[in-house]
Amino acid sequence: MLERFLEQQTAILATLMSKDLWRGTEVHTLTETDISNAEDIKIATTMMCEEEQPTVSVIAPLQAKLLKHLEPCEDDTDMTREMKSAMTTDFSSRYTNSHDILLKASALDPRFKGLPFLENEEREFVFTKLTVDVTNSIQVERQQEDAVEEKPPDTAEEDEMRPAKKMKAMDLLFGNIFQQVPETCPLSRSASVVSRDEVLKYRSMVPLPLTENALDWWKSHEAELPILANLARSCLCIPATSVASERVFSTAGDIVSSQRSSLRPDCVDQLIFLKKNLK
Repeated sequence: MLERFLEQQTAILATLMSKDLWRGTEVHTLTETDISNAEDIKIATTMMCEEEQPTVSVIAPLQAKLLKHLEPCEDDTDMTREMKSAMTTDFSSRYTNSHDILLKASALDPRFKGLPFLENEEREFVFTKLTVDVTNSIQVERQQEDAVEEKPPDTAEEDEMRPAKKMKAMDLLFGNIFQQVPETCPLSRSASVVSRDEVLKYRSMVPLPLTENALDWWKSHEAELPILANLARSCLCIPATSVASERVFSTAGDIVSSQRSSLRPDCVDQLIFLKKNLK
C-alpha cells in the first residue's frame, strides 16, 4: 500500500488540491515529513520481508527507529497527532515479553552491538547481563569437561595396578618449577574474568557494516570469541518474521495443486527444496 502511494503521490496530491474536491471543506494532506517517514516505513517493511538476513537482532533497533519517526512535530495537524499517538501506543506495547532477548540479540549482532538507540545506562545493563550469560556458559562447559575427565571405578583400579611411570631427568630437575599452570591460563582464571575479557574484546572490535552478514562474521571470529559465538548462534538463528515460512507454504500450495495431487510426500519435499535453494 505504501509503495503504491509513494509511486502515485504526485497524482494523489494534485487530486486533493483540486477545487472541485474541496467545495468549501478542508482536505488533510501529508506533509513532506510524513512522506519521508512513509518511505522509511516502506523500507523497513521491505527489509523485514527479505529471506536472506531477517534475524531477530533487527527488531529492537528497527522499533526504536520507527518510534523516533512517530514523535509529534510542531507542524502536525490534530489528525496527524492522533494517528501518531495511536500508532506509538500500539507499537510500544509490542515485544514487551521478549524485550530482553531482543536486546541481547542486537548486542550479539556485530552490526548493532553499539546499541546507539539505548541510553548509556541501559546499554551497559544489557552487556552486564550478556556477561552473566557468558559466565554461566563457561561454568556449564567446565562442569561437562570435569565429568568427562572423571574415570570410572574399574579404570581407576587398573591404573593403580599399573607400575608408576618412570620420571625423566628433566622432570626431576625442573618439573616442580616449569610445569605449573600459568596464571594467565584460561583454566586457572575464574569464569567471570574470562567472560568479562571476552565481552570487552568483542565490544572493542570494529562494528560490521550493515550490508555484511552477521553469521559469516561470527563464523570467522569463532576462534577468538568461542563462548560469545555459541550464544550468537543460538540467538541469531531466530527469524524476525514468519514471512519466510509462509512463503514455503505458498510454494507448497503452488506445487501440490488439484492437477498434481498424486505426488508422493518425498517428491514434494524435493521440489520445495529445489525451488527455495535453486539459486
